[in-house]
Amino acid sequence: MVRVHIKPKWENTRLADIRALDVKGWLDKDFKGGGAASKKRAKGVISRMLDLAMLWKLTPIIERNPMQLVKVKGSTKQQKPLIILTMEQFIALVRELRQLGLVKQVLPMPHDLIIFLVGNLGPRVSEVVAFKWSDIDEAESTITIQRVFTHSRLKPYPKTDKS
Repeated sequence: MVRVHIKPKWENTRLADIRALDVKGWLDKDFKGGGAASKKRAKGVISRMLDLAMLWKLTPIIERNPMQLVKVKGSTKQQKPLIILTMEQFIALVRELRQLGLVKQVLPMPHDLIIFLVGNLGPRVSEVVAFKWSDIDEAESTITIQRVFTHSRLKPYPKTDKS
């Protein structure tokens, strides 16, 4: 986030000179890093930088971090409605996938396991693909999401803390 988006825009601006309105304008008009969640993340990184700059007395200490004034449209609500399948809908989906030849009838294949895990536990496909056997704690009956496979590479952290 810093190297690709924030530094190219703000590297010649002192932290003390960053203004909320300038950041808002950048996020609204010029930010090319993705949707509302990415904009919110960029704003959060800048906010944290300003917090640390005040802590280390690199900028004048002010009562309020100016990033608290910046609101990112669409970042606080879910973008798409959440669809929860009933058991009957899930079974019908698996049947349809079998008819299309995407799920084998007899021998379970890796994609069968992915469909089962996503359908029953709710992780993202990128999280399931990155699972390791060590992520499963049989004694506690838990699976911990510790990494994701995205953009053709393994990342050592999930997309969000909620994962």
